[in-house]
Amino acid sequence: MPNVEIIGGQLSFTIGSTPFEAMYYTLDANSSFWGHTQWAPYLDWMADPSTPLYDTLWAVRMTKTIADGVDVTLTYARQQSSSVSDNSEFGDVFDDIQLLVARVPFSLEI
Repeated sequence: MPNVEIIGGQLSFTIGSTPFEAMYYTLDANSSFWGHTQWAPYLDWMADPSTPLYDTLWAVRMTKTIADGVDVTLTYARQQSSSVSDNSEFGDVFDDIQLLVARVPFSLEI
């Protein structure tokens, strides 16, 4: 993504026999130029164009084996809007975004 510096990381750990991953990332702008990004149409709504519209992303993922060769993975993630999206003229333009994904990959041999 142009103009964005991302700092963060992942931590893998196990609780009981269930593996977990925790992820946290923070975003900072390299400049106040957003002309070549997906946020360009919203520049007039930004109270401070030196900050990205979303500045924090965190997620937690767990995987559980439910049968031989079948794992269930659940991921919860949240993308938090920065204070730049709090514009009194337009209200809170960009709300926090939440995501919940369930994944059940398996292989079937015939």
